[in-house]
Amino acid sequence: MGDILVAARRTAGNPMLEQTVWQRHYDWLEMTEDEQFAAITPEAADFARDWFLGRFRRPRAGRFSLSGLGGCQRALLFGFAGVPKLGEDPARVELASMGTHDHVFWQVEGLSMGWLKLVERFVLDPRTMVGGSIDGIQPDDSIFELKTVTSAKFGKVFDGPFWEHLIQADGYGELWGSDYISIVYQDRQYGNFREHRVERDDKTNKARLAIEAKLNDHVASDTLPPVLSGCDTRSSMTYKQCPYRKYCLTATKVMLEER
Repeated sequence: MGDILVAARRTAGNPMLEQTVWQRHYDWLEMTEDEQFAAITPEAADFARDWFLGRFRRPRAGRFSLSGLGGCQRALLFGFAGVPKLGEDPARVELASMGTHDHVFWQVEGLSMGWLKLVERFVLDPRTMVGGSIDGIQPDDSIFELKTVTSAKFGKVFDGPFWEHLIQADGYGELWGSDYISIVYQDRQYGNFREHRVERDDKTNKARLAIEAKLNDHVASDTLPPVLSGCDTRSSMTYKQCPYRKYCLTATKVMLEER
């Protein structure tokens, strides 16, 4: 609780930077299972049904995903071109699946408890073809973004959000029209969570726009950026976990002639 009080004192000058999710989530966790089921609204139940029916799935080809904008640019370009992915490690797939389901649970909770008014809002900039699905919109029109992470990574979030998540949040904020974002991290193993309430800033915005411009330049010239260090020797975890490693080291163009 001490770190929450420190954060509250740090943001006392701007009410919009005060945490908006953590106390409501605590309230939910303190309810019995029967109370939680009774609290679920028809709107939240309809959303969960539609999600499990795949009605929020969108193809990634032809656009750059904001969730990956702070990562490998070659991977983003392969995704834009619709290059098929390799099969992934079953353990990683299981972790990703757990995180995806956790998102649905938080969204159902938010809709039912009233701290979310909208979920899964897809936004896209038609000029740069950058976009993605926002996890949720809060009643004050600020953004809710959930990140489920490993315990090791969760231990690193107490000083602030990861840079790549700030890049993603900046894009969502600009496309939705909000300057404030709640980035909530949840430990996949233990369920601990932490909220960072952030405001968009010029430095992050300029960094994101520079990445977007570079990606579009590569599309226009049908070129790829250099291979990441460690990937060139096939030794890095980034390479070993990359779904495009079959093509990456030999590809020279965005639009692969052979797949």
